[in-house]
Amino acid sequence: LELSQIPRAERMAMVRTWVQDRSPAAFSTSPYLWEAVREWIAKRYSLSPRQIGLSGSAQIGFSTHPRKAFAPFNKNGSDLDLYIVSDSLFATLEREANLFVSRQMSAGKSDFVEQADTTSRALARGYVDIRHVPARDLYPTCARLKNDASIIIDKLKLAGFNLKPSHFRIYRDWSAKAAWTNIQVNSWAS
Repeated sequence: LELSQIPRAERMAMVRTWVQDRSPAAFSTSPYLWEAVREWIAKRYSLSPRQIGLSGSAQIGFSTHPRKAFAPFNKNGSDLDLYIVSDSLFATLEREANLFVSRQMSAGKSDFVEQADTTSRALARGYVDIRHVPARDLYPTCARLKNDASIIIDKLKLAGFNLKPSHFRIYRDWSAKAAWTNIQVNSWAS
């Protein structure tokens, strides 16, 4: 059944059932490893493991990006698109991201103007994508998350994964996460 044939009002229910609420494809043969990753992140940020998830090919098993033409998740070359839903973590990152944006926009010349613009648009949608904010002393939480993503990738090598550098996206709340997922789902159905 094609996604475009599912009524728009029912698409998110289908996505929750078959995508978000199941073990990620990347960990289909080792679901407890995924739970160990979630527990580790949860402890580091005082969260519940249920606030942590994966999106993209690591979650569903293949890329939905048009340029990647449904390429399957590959534990020897794909990345992990990790996300966290937390209003308190988002609030901290929002301050750091706004500082980054204001510093770049007020600079006479900056190599990060495009990243700052992307970050500003993401904030308006209720999330921060840490790959767009540099890991610097001015942005300590962002730097910590980037470091933690690297630690996860490094530790997963012990389990046979050889992944590309990965990142976190932090959502303000589940409504912001659902809104972004809805945008993606509707683009897949087009």
